[in-house]
Amino acid sequence: MADLRPATDPRRRSGPLSGLRRLVGLGSLAVGVGWRGVARRLSAGVAPAGALCPPAPAGDRPAAARRPPGVLVVSPYSIFPTIHGGAVRIFNLVRRLAEHAEVSMLIFGGGTDDPPQRAALAPFCRRVFFQRYPQSDPSLDPWGLLPPSVAHYSAPEVHDRIAAIVDAHQIDIVLLEYSEMGQFVGPYPGARTVLVEHDLSFRSHARQRRVGIDHRYPEADVLGRGSDLLRRYSFELAACGRVDQIHVMSNADRELLAGLLPDGARRIRVIPNGVDISHFHPPPPASPRSGVLFVGSFPHLPNLDALDCFLGTVWPSVRRRVSEARLTVAGARPPQRVLELNGRDGIVVAGEVPDLAPLYRGHQVLAVPLRAGSGTRLKILEAMACGLPVVSTTIGAEGIEGHSGEHLLVADDPASFADRLITLLADRGGTAARLADNGRALVLNRYGWDRIAGRLVGAIAELVPEGPRSHDVATADGGHIPEASILIPVRQGGDLLHRCLDGVSRQRHAGSVEVLCVDRGMAPGDRELVARHRGRLVPATETDGDLGAAINAGARAARGRVLVLLAEDAVPADAEWLSRLLAPFASEAPPAAVQGGIQAQFVPGGPPYDPFFTAETRRWRQRMGGFAFSIANAAVRRDVWERLPAIPSAGLADRRWQRELAANAELILPCWAAAVHWIRPLRSEAVLRDAWREGRHWRALGLRYRLHELVGDLWRGTGPAGVSGEMAAVPPGELKDAHRRYGLLRPPAIYLGNHMPGGSPRARYNAAGAHIPMNPSRFRGPGVVD
Repeated sequence: MADLRPATDPRRRSGPLSGLRRLVGLGSLAVGVGWRGVARRLSAGVAPAGALCPPAPAGDRPAAARRPPGVLVVSPYSIFPTIHGGAVRIFNLVRRLAEHAEVSMLIFGGGTDDPPQRAALAPFCRRVFFQRYPQSDPSLDPWGLLPPSVAHYSAPEVHDRIAAIVDAHQIDIVLLEYSEMGQFVGPYPGARTVLVEHDLSFRSHARQRRVGIDHRYPEADVLGRGSDLLRRYSFELAACGRVDQIHVMSNADRELLAGLLPDGARRIRVIPNGVDISHFHPPPPASPRSGVLFVGSFPHLPNLDALDCFLGTVWPSVRRRVSEARLTVAGARPPQRVLELNGRDGIVVAGEVPDLAPLYRGHQVLAVPLRAGSGTRLKILEAMACGLPVVSTTIGAEGIEGHSGEHLLVADDPASFADRLITLLADRGGTAARLADNGRALVLNRYGWDRIAGRLVGAIAELVPEGPRSHDVATADGGHIPEASILIPVRQGGDLLHRCLDGVSRQRHAGSVEVLCVDRGMAPGDRELVARHRGRLVPATETDGDLGAAINAGARAARGRVLVLLAEDAVPADAEWLSRLLAPFASEAPPAAVQGGIQAQFVPGGPPYDPFFTAETRRWRQRMGGFAFSIANAAVRRDVWERLPAIPSAGLADRRWQRELAANAELILPCWAAAVHWIRPLRSEAVLRDAWREGRHWRALGLRYRLHELVGDLWRGTGPAGVSGEMAAVPPGELKDAHRRYGLLRPPAIYLGNHMPGGSPRARYNAAGAHIPMNPSRFRGPGVVD
């Protein structure tokens, strides 16, 4: 099984094969003792609450930085209202982190927007994005290697969305909250990734299996069956191995995880849970207090198990000895059978309450009878801050720097738990007052959110690159805001770019317009050409080489309210092209984007043809309302780009962008009259190479190019097409051979790219990606414990 001995134990194995040995050992243990035995072994060795990593000057105060880093926080759950512990943590830390960084958030949910949550986060978050839960797609995990709770979020478009936000908004750090987000570790060029382990889910699930939660509750399907523990263990350790930093809640979690990683604790930072000490404070002296309080978010099954166990084994004993004892049950989304307990045996079910502080101040003791879980319990810290004594199990108090008998009382059997509750209810010997004072002092000294946020800022500062990122200079400055910015990514340049800029210069549009050319490898003569046409050059970095990243680089530097996207080899058909393309944005309900007409030509002045005549594109057009979005000639509102930037480092960036816009219910309006001539000379090698890559990326988008479609497309061939892609007859004359050759080259190349095994971009987020190298010296210094 997994080696759980301390890192200092000389018997602990290490080396390049240690990970394989751990997995083989875990599987062997499963064969020998069954998965319940694995659960018992993984959940064993629970130490009493011990000291956290010693506080350090650098961890308790924000580290100096040359510029505020850009931080993207990715959460699988809503964080407002703060009805569960994870939401409380993220909301409070993000609010304080925003004082030292430019914070953006990506939050999963059932829709594409959440106005109340957006309004709550707007005061301190620069941007808030919402990601709809992806639809289930078994083809993403055909072998069932992902745990069920991880597969719930799996989709290539989520990785693409994160990559687009990172690229477009200069994100330096990606904070992935919860182990389920470990599937999106990147890599993201120019950014570092941090996995926040709210609990070690493989240990939490092992403990839940040990006490039978997986069998007693129908909601426990998320735990899976049988080998799911091995899948979760393997997935979580693999995710931890690929990130630049790991944040855990307690020293206990740090020690366990360090023993399972090849580099030990080098990348692990303890960023414990905390409490808002200004809000959670004791009641005035002599305020009345009565009864026992139980707090827990009920979708988290260990809380439901704790309540059931408490009511079955502890509460009857308390009631027999203290008949007037009362129990208040509070927590988000209680099931119906919990609601039905209200009024029975001295139980009051408060359910979900907007503020727990009054309940903490009005009761005599908090009961935390947890039998499973990991991480640390916010409710214990909140209760201590309010001067409320706590009785907890060892697992419940795990990770909190408190000692039984001094800061709280710990009991693991029903009789002892009941005895300690009765002691505090009777307040024998001043025990309750002493625990309340000591608990409050512990929280004030260690667990205020301001202090915890200082540790987080210090950890992030270790990862922020020294000096500006290479594209930081390419941002929009102040001054006049033009109506539109025309973005032209340039790589080939030459005569085609000359034609494009001439066509732009001939426009008779009345509004103000700026022209930006994104340098993707321009020749000196092309730069002079741009200057003559009064265009502005935007330097591209090594990460802006692909088309989607180049568009984001240009959009960052643009000032216009509308971003007009134009290919360097696209020439406006007439002087009214720009006016027609921008006209829809002047309406009362402007679209998110406008798709202009495209007349592809092999030579300038030649008959147009459809460069994407094959069946997979036809099916895409049918799926997307009759046309395929192309950034060769299109316009997008700037505010839409802010929320849904272009997808970098991916082929078919325009199709992926169209999918994101459609998924977020954004309207793309076709305007075929705003046409361009797209000059695409026929070069056989380039056609084969580009079509093969396109076939691979269609596969990544879930579209297969079938054999009978290949035969049909070869038979049909390509010919002239209108601006919307409709086909016409093959032209006579010298261009007939060019059309025939293109029609014979493209379909087989797409088919091979679509069907050749290996290297599918769709699976890249599941594979072990390249790890972003770091300077180890950045992990040494004040406040860092190796």
